[in-house]
Amino acid sequence: MKLTKRNFIRNINYHYFLNNDTQELLKIECSDEEYLSLGRDNLQPLKEGYIWKQSSQGEVLVDSPTGELGENEYVILEGQGALVVYKNTQGVLLSCTVEPENIVDDEVDTKYLNNY
Repeated sequence: MKLTKRNFIRNINYHYFLNNDTQELLKIECSDEEYLSLGRDNLQPLKEGYIWKQSSQGEVLVDSPTGELGENEYVILEGQGALVVYKNTQGVLLSCTVEPENIVDDEVDTKYLNNY
């Protein structure tokens, strides 16, 4: 499978909020301190007109137009391997980590991809 390599920028945390009227899902960056305070202080983040749904820690930010890995893209994560995003044979978008040496000339054999 042919892949496009993306460069790692940093890990990022997000709060996710839902507007019950419009069903708009809003994704807002938060600091490590804000994220960690969720468990420590037992407080939910607030956003006027929205309900907090969840927060995530350590999402990968890359040098793509959206900042996210897209289909058939990968990024090398130091000490963790290569994170690959792909569609399996059922058309489901998945991600998995593979050993970087299994990606040769921006191609990976699908035998290294989980649930392909």
